[in-house]
Amino acid sequence: MGSFFKNFLSVFLSNTTSIALNFLSGILLARLLGAEGRGLLSTLLVVPTIIFSIAELGIKQSAIYHLSNTMNSTKDVISAMINIFLGASIISFIACFSIIFALNMSSSVMLSLLICLFIPSKLWISYSSGILLAKQSYKEFNHLNWVPPVINCIGVIVLVHYLKMEVVGAILVLLASNLFLSIYAFIIITKRYEIEFGVSIVLIKSLLKKGFVYALALFFVQLNYKLDILLLDRWVSSAEIGNYTLGVNLVEQIWLVPTAIGTVILARTANSKNSLENTNEVLVILKISFILGFFMCFLAYFLAPIFIPIIYGKEFSSSVLVIQYLLPGILIFVIFKVLNSQLAGIGRPDIALKVFIPAVMLNIVLNIILIPSKGVIGAAIATNVSYFASVVLIIIFYRRIHSLPYKSIIMISKYELQQFYKILKIK
Repeated sequence: MGSFFKNFLSVFLSNTTSIALNFLSGILLARLLGAEGRGLLSTLLVVPTIIFSIAELGIKQSAIYHLSNTMNSTKDVISAMINIFLGASIISFIACFSIIFALNMSSSVMLSLLICLFIPSKLWISYSSGILLAKQSYKEFNHLNWVPPVINCIGVIVLVHYLKMEVVGAILVLLASNLFLSIYAFIIITKRYEIEFGVSIVLIKSLLKKGFVYALALFFVQLNYKLDILLLDRWVSSAEIGNYTLGVNLVEQIWLVPTAIGTVILARTANSKNSLENTNEVLVILKISFILGFFMCFLAYFLAPIFIPIIYGKEFSSSVLVIQYLLPGILIFVIFKVLNSQLAGIGRPDIALKVFIPAVMLNIVLNIILIPSKGVIGAAIATNVSYFASVVLIIIFYRRIHSLPYKSIIMISKYELQQFYKILKIK
């Protein structure tokens, strides 16, 4: 457990730095763009965000699986990934531009192009992080986390504040940070690993076959996160969407701990030779994550009404209620994040797919019913219900796969209490 928490701590600190800097740039954007401008920015980024989740093709997770398999050489896997990256970048760019144009989401062709351009650079960052995680190179992986927010903060100050470029400036900042980091990632990968620019059809098919299920699962998870924003656009104002997205972005920071934990679980599970030991470790970590999440939600409930108006301004006061309504779902979803990380590590992304297809359908129905009468609060309630449903389903599947009693997943055992004590003694 000691090595796990060492790796977790490095990822956690990196994520914390990233979150803190994103928090700062979020405050700046809220102050500079206002609720309406922030709502417009969020709406413009929904399509490329969803398309990016598809264009990833699950290659990040598939790469971890293949690179952890001694039957595949690192050189061949990375070469195959480059070929997939080139094809995915071209197709996703064209698809994103076509959808934005068809939906008339932007009157500027140049702005539409800028929005679409961030997909290829973000794709390479994702693929590279899969390589680094598979090799458990956490130091370099962490660089991919905290460097972009640094650039974002600087860019927002220069382009949005001083040059008054508003939404266009915010999009340019995102593009610049992703472009810089994709170049950095390419340099790291090419220096550390041998690359051959050939085409291995067999390996490309294998990566895509395994990755397709990962991608489909991630798409439905991402869709469940973003669906409410697309539906809100039909019934509420941009200012209300701005308040809602701010609340969602802030409350999702509670997932900082389970996200960092899940990153390490995924890499360790893929490289693990002892499934029983790995499962016991994951269950201990699950309980710790949930307890930490509970205290973070408790603090968020009481601190949000105090700090949101002070930090973001009174026009974002409606975000407080959004945060408070979302907290139950955010807490319970910690369970999904931890358990799903292990399932992904053993090559079972299909479970997330089986969980989230019904969860998304439920979310759509509830959003359509609740948003017209309750607005953004209706969207928050729909999201909560879908999160609860997804957690119930993943616990059922997890129990079947690992042949465990429900109480071992839900309840804290004597063994886990002993592990808690050992963790507290780590200095």
